Amino acid sequence: MEDCNCPHPLLVLHGLVGILWSHWSCWVVVLVVVLVVVLVVVLNSIGCLFDSNIQFHFRWFLSPSFFCSFHALLPDFVPAIKPRLYSIASDSLMHPDHIHCCIVEEDWETSEGVQRRGQSTWFLRNQKRGMKWGEVEQLRDEPEPPLQGEHDKTDYVGDDAPQMFCRVNPAVVHMPEDPATPLIMVGLGTGLAPFRSFIQQRIIQKEQGMETGDNVLYFGARYIDTEFMYRDEMEAWEKDGTIKHLKLAFSRDQEEKIYAQHKIDHDPELVYDYMMDKNASFYLCGPAGAMPAQMKEAVVNAIFKVGQERGTINTHEEALELVTQWQITGRYNVEVW
Repeated sequence: MEDCNCPHPLLVLHGLVGILWSHWSCWVVVLVVVLVVVLVVVLNSIGCLFDSNIQFHFRWFLSPSFFCSFHALLPDFVPAIKPRLYSIASDSLMHPDHIHCCIVEEDWETSEGVQRRGQSTWFLRNQKRGMKWGEVEQLRDEPEPPLQGEHDKTDYVGDDAPQMFCRVNPAVVHMPEDPATPLIMVGLGTGLAPFRSFIQQRIIQKEQGMETGDNVLYFGARYIDTEFMYRDEMEAWEKDGTIKHLKLAFSRDQEEKIYAQHKIDHDPELVYDYMMDKNASFYLCGPAGAMPAQMKEAVVNAIFKVGQERGTINTHEEALELVTQWQITGRYNVEVW
């Protein structure tokens, strides 16, 4: 084989690197080229730099249309606020002309001492009489006073009531078809909302002469004095028997944190009797995260502990399989956010 007088490609590459290394200005040129290529690729990817004919517009950067295009792009980078979904806290049989929503106002103080408030809840707090759909006002430092009608604070109906867009979505969970089916309801925070509507429906059904099952309610929050929502109603319903068992768990009112699942742990016979012997339906509504799994584990442990004592459940795995089957058949229902 004849020798080739052409320089080896590696030698050529080595020479180019040496030239670039010895001349810092070459590195600047290379960096500028790379930045321009990256800029072109980015702008092209968002569809602003090239038109349908793939023609480059050098004047685009200098023309006023640049700012118009940038303004048009803002919605892509700052999307519209997503709608807030709130559980309805009233039953249409008891309140055919109203919808009650259980909403906790979001407000907190940052580490710098700045007061912050949730966008949607603060918007709702700043509604006032006479506001029409589409009207927007600058939110004030302090909210509008509560709306009050001529007779009582719930008399909001009228032409001067504030108007805003809302939509009723299909329910995620449903009550049993048979009103005589007992209910075990676990509401955490605003998760109490759907169970208030469940109980109201049971009240109307009973007034209509239907046989209604027992209502067992577990409610959990942080503080009894400030976060026991609908307290007067719940205590009145417990007193007249509408709520057969009311189990309360307030995690911050004592040194040891107590949650709703702990109430199930302390009285496993109650859950076992209703789920195993009375064919009750179980409902859980509250925040997502680790809580749903912890609540399911509490129910499984209750079924296993009492079932083992009574000779109906042999292993923890058997109890877990049974609760999972309840989820499949609609006897164990979960709504979390």
